[in-house]
Amino acid sequence: MLDDALAEDRYLAFNRAYLDAHIEKGYRVDQSDTTAPGFTAYAVYRRTGDESYLRVVERVLDHLKNSERVLDYMPNHLGLSPEGKLYPKSVWVDSVMMYGVFASWYGREAADEETYDFARRQSRLFAEYLQDPEDKLFYHCYWTRAGYTYPRNKIFWGRCSRMG
Repeated sequence: MLDDALAEDRYLAFNRAYLDAHIEKGYRVDQSDTTAPGFTAYAVYRRTGDESYLRVVERVLDHLKNSERVLDYMPNHLGLSPEGKLYPKSVWVDSVMMYGVFASWYGREAADEETYDFARRQSRLFAEYLQDPEDKLFYHCYWTRAGYTYPRNKIFWGRCSRMG
């Protein structure tokens, strides 16, 4: 997408190499974190027409459309992964990036109304279950069986990196 915006071919080779390495190695699509390559795969497929990238997209779509919903219309973040067997069924704010962006973009671009509808519902649901009503910041996860955010003591989710 950046190549298109800049009218150059600067990033396609990098994205292909990334996807090809993961396709060759093998990867799983069984939780929200493992859906993230769908976005890049669809962008590269649209540029190249290479069916191997479309297969990545199809695996991500299959997971999104068929995974167990644990809260309203939200999938269990850890899905059927080995980690999901150990951790309580839950929704995590991370999923906004892991599957939310892909589902929105793909659903609109591919005219896949089911995926686009799924994406449109997510913002409201994440705000309802994970956003603190007073501070407007987001908790990391919501344990669906327990019915509360975790952790419960106003520790909000964020990522930071150290700069030089």
